[in-house]
Amino acid sequence: GSDTAAAAAAAAATTAEPSEAPTNFWSKLQMAGAQEGALRLELATQLALYELDLLRLVRASELQGLAFAAKDKGERAAHVMAICQHFNKMSRWVCNEIINKPTMKDRVRSLRLFISLARECVDLRNFNGAMEVVAALNSAAIYRLKRTWEQLPRVSLRDFKELDELVKPERSHAALRGAMRSAKGYPAVPYLGLYLTDLTFIEDGNRDFVRDEDGEECINFTKCQMVGKAIREVLQFQKRNFSATPNLEYQEYFASLQPPADAQLFSQSLVCEPRSDPPLPSTPWRGVARGGDSMPFPSRGRADSTGKDAKDDKVGGRPGSFSRKASGKPQMLKGNSFVLLSPGRSKKIQKESLKESSVKQITLKEEDETARLHSSTM
Repeated sequence: GSDTAAAAAAAAATTAEPSEAPTNFWSKLQMAGAQEGALRLELATQLALYELDLLRLVRASELQGLAFAAKDKGERAAHVMAICQHFNKMSRWVCNEIINKPTMKDRVRSLRLFISLARECVDLRNFNGAMEVVAALNSAAIYRLKRTWEQLPRVSLRDFKELDELVKPERSHAALRGAMRSAKGYPAVPYLGLYLTDLTFIEDGNRDFVRDEDGEECINFTKCQMVGKAIREVLQFQKRNFSATPNLEYQEYFASLQPPADAQLFSQSLVCEPRSDPPLPSTPWRGVARGGDSMPFPSRGRADSTGKDAKDDKVGGRPGSFSRKASGKPQMLKGNSFVLLSPGRSKKIQKESLKESSVKQITLKEEDETARLHSSTM
């Protein structure tokens, strides 16, 4: 049907080189003047259409059995990998369009426009596009630009804080999950990385077979139901259409973007604002691991400044991306990377956590008892 044709056109646009240089719609937006709002909305709308077409190409088989994390993921989950590559490309493009500006005024303007673009993405329920921008703004190359951020209008800072609240990882990304749940039944582009994470933990944390009361080995249908629920939610987003009409010029523009690698972006960031001040303190913001095989979550100002880049067929070129290693062992967060754990080590960490919690409870009880005795003697 028309959806399949549109999706095929989007896939072709990601690989085919346009015959002539496409229109630079971002430059047009920067010089829009009074037309800024209309052009920004059009750019966000076309990005949503483009990314929804990419999502429509994903098949259920690409999400089963962790095909997207396998060694041959390029064959088994080609369309998932295409979305991941697009995500990283767009995030690098955002970084580049800020730090390649020669003056502070231009950088502040670009930063303000990208925050506004991310807000438009949220309003259009394009959570993938919003995450692409937030991931870029939370990267080391951009977040370290202290003087640039200081010149940002208060309304833009407020908008960025709201975006940050939406995608923050607290309570298993509860805010983002809630927003995506509320979008069901409407045209929307989900952040696929969230589902890839869920599927990874479902697969790694549950056995394929379990024993019943009689000791007979049988299929773990509970695990099958959890996997099916996650995949079904992704496929549901493929069924709704935006009312806008795709513009081929915009599709060619998005496909033609070729931003620099992470090392170049960070080097240019140092040119914009040399490292004369002490580094910014770390924040509670954490992503899930850099340089892995899945889509990234932003991790504010915690990028690898050594300039090591993820390969094009891997996701996580952006700082703070998450991954699943091939071993399938339990994993934990340590700093900004995944650390593989043996089952014994995993249980030890759980015991230490429970022990620490118990110590805190005992301490609180002792404090309450002391306060009670003190009040009774007064």
